[in-house]
Amino acid sequence: MDEMKAILNAILKSQETTNAKLEALTMDVRIMQGEIAGIKGEIVEMKGSIVKLDEKLEQFRVETKQNFRKYERHLSSVELDLDKTIERVEHLETQSSI
Repeated sequence: MDEMKAILNAILKSQETTNAKLEALTMDVRIMQGEIAGIKGEIVEMKGSIVKLDEKLEQFRVETKQNFRKYERHLSSVELDLDKTIERVEHLETQSSI
């Protein structure tokens, strides 16, 4: 009978230890779930920021293309004016040497 009590007490003590470990694991899992939920929220915020950055980058690209086209037209106009000026100078030089 004493031997049975000793075995039962050992089983109960082992069960208490197992229960305590299970409670600790349950608490760890709940903490991890909270941390994961927080990380998910941060990821959602980051995705939103990335989308906004993508939109701004696309807008910048469009504006840059427009500006380059504008400057290319301006440069072409300046080159044309320069060519005309060179031609006039050459013409005047030709006339003055005659």
